Amino acid sequence: MDPKLLQTPKPSSRKPGEIKKAFRYVARTPELRIPLAMMALVGTLAYEFQVVLPLLARVELHGGADTYGFLTSAMGAGAVAGGLFVAGLSTAGLGRLTLAAAGFGAAILAAAIVPSFPAELAALACVGAGSTAFIATGNTTLQLTSDPQFRGRVMALWSVTFLGSTPVGGPLIGLVAQYLSPRIALGAGGLAWSRRVLSVGHGAGGPAPRASTGRGSRGRGRGSAGAGTVPVAAVASGAAPGASTT
Repeated sequence: MDPKLLQTPKPSSRKPGEIKKAFRYVARTPELRIPLAMMALVGTLAYEFQVVLPLLARVELHGGADTYGFLTSAMGAGAVAGGLFVAGLSTAGLGRLTLAAAGFGAAILAAAIVPSFPAELAALACVGAGSTAFIATGNTTLQLTSDPQFRGRVMALWSVTFLGSTPVGGPLIGLVAQYLSPRIALGAGGLAWSRRVLSVGHGAGGPAPRASTGRGSRGRGRGSAGAGTVPVAAVASGAAPGASTT
């Protein structure tokens, strides 16, 4: 990373109505609105592994705590691999985000239907990889697309849609797992997620915003791929340069 290529946008002043401005900005910018809608859905229906996996280990795989530990370890290993892969990419955008989301949904469906324990471990490794790829690509897309003066508020919405939606879907997925089966609960989330991703992401595969090289990125307006310099590798690793802008 060359520090000379980084730019520090001027922080927005604190005054009434700034949050409303951020909502209006996101609403009129598809490159921001679509990833946030995706995250709200995935947080509600798909990221309920803490509810489903213990039941899957006990009811479907007839195991105990050791089985659950292997399942979560497989997801963790896949997440590391997915993070390393995404960190090596130089571009991001709605097209890549849609592919990552579709792969994530397909992996969840596979995990819901595979019959054996070894196959379940392999499927959950793919789930972990798809999960990290989706989160990192969405994070990168939002940071590269958002205007510097709104970037902090946009990333705050990204966090809220994830952390705020998961508690909503937990009881719903839990009820499905209790009265139907853990596999159906896992598969229902993956199916709904995949269908929604295909409908939301249709036609969203336009030019992918590229990590800025520092040239010609000053003064660009709303929706610019070069709105601030955010290295993709840094974002994929969880860093959020510029996200402190309010």
